[in-house]
Amino acid sequence: MKPLHVLLPTDVFPPRTGGAGWSSHALALALLERGHQVTALVPKAGVRGLHRRVEAGVPVVEVGYQPARLPFVANWSRFELFWPQFAQAIVKTIGKQREHVIIHGQHVQGIGAAVLAGQQLNIPVVATVRDHWPNHYFGTNLHGDQFPLEDFDWAAAATDLVARRKPLLGILSLLALPYVQAHMQRRRQLLQACDAVISLSSYITQRLSSVVAPAKLWPIPNMVNVAAISKVLATPAQTTINQPYILFTGKLARNKGAYLLPEIMASFRAAGGEATLVIAGGKNSELVAAIQAQGIEVLALDWVEHDEVLRLMAGAKLLIFPSTWGEPLSRVLLEACAVGMPIVAMATGGTPDLIQHGLNGYLARSAKQLGVLAAELLHNPQRAEQLGQVAYQTAQTRLASTVVAEQVEQLYWTLLTQQPQRALTGYD
Repeated sequence: MKPLHVLLPTDVFPPRTGGAGWSSHALALALLERGHQVTALVPKAGVRGLHRRVEAGVPVVEVGYQPARLPFVANWSRFELFWPQFAQAIVKTIGKQREHVIIHGQHVQGIGAAVLAGQQLNIPVVATVRDHWPNHYFGTNLHGDQFPLEDFDWAAAATDLVARRKPLLGILSLLALPYVQAHMQRRRQLLQACDAVISLSSYITQRLSSVVAPAKLWPIPNMVNVAAISKVLATPAQTTINQPYILFTGKLARNKGAYLLPEIMASFRAAGGEATLVIAGGKNSELVAAIQAQGIEVLALDWVEHDEVLRLMAGAKLLIFPSTWGEPLSRVLLEACAVGMPIVAMATGGTPDLIQHGLNGYLARSAKQLGVLAAELLHNPQRAEQLGQVAYQTAQTRLASTVVAEQVEQLYWTLLTQQPQRALTGYD
């Protein structure tokens, strides 16, 4: 097969990014290793024009734009105003090439621009959906960032806006409700116009089934480069931790379950668990104090470079993953599997797609149970090692870049051979 030129418009990309950006990077590297030409296109707020660089082995085109600052106007400037500009950057990057070209959008800015560019050039467009943005304005599918939403209708949108802001600001935000609903409709239209949509887990597939024609949905997980991670682990961690520790890594956001850490560690301690809790991803003095009040030592690290997080994983006794939202399929879990970590996770969203209770990790239904299971594993190192070994096998057989990239490549060639017609329509 001939090499493809794959354009990856993506909202976020390394070096300073979370799991979504590193997932885009992993895809780009895997395609490059398979002999394809890959260009990542990344929005760059506050600058003008196009700027080229190479980031961690991937050619990148930064697309400058000027975002507004006012609430909701800022959203409009990032999306409705920027989508056509971003699309033209994609068109310019493609140049005169038309054959063997795929545009694979990542996230909201990237997918909207991908569709507009694909329609202009009659080039197939793929989208990867990594959170709840097709169903929820804020992307978490949590009402007020706390309770799961079934439907983001007018009533839910209105009360969600009020719940997320102080009372006066919340009431004023209701003036933007028509825009919010129109924007959500536009998001869905653009996603429906894609030729294929990659959904990371059965949970996300189910969530998208009311938005995207089922025939367009391709359940393909994010990937990890197991060999590259092994090379990273050959270098010792820069962070010195002289006592046994368990690890929480991720944003200290409510949907990631950070607020549950005091309850988890209280349960952990009550079950006889003794270990330092290392928090990699932010510092919050109130949270640290609440955990310390349970008799647990805490080491809170600020932003930790990606490779160092992997090394911290390798040195930890286990990973706790208390995410409370409808987790699509967290990159933290994928990389923990690739490291061979024992994992104790909350059974939310797509997590059970990856973690099978008692086989390659433990799943908990509550903060208290998560703490008890963590203590149980700490008391049984042989069992923890078994779970870690099976988690590593899971990474090798299901998540490795060599495995997943082949599935993505198959999708690309399917679209190219079908020569589909693209239009801003809903179901076929």
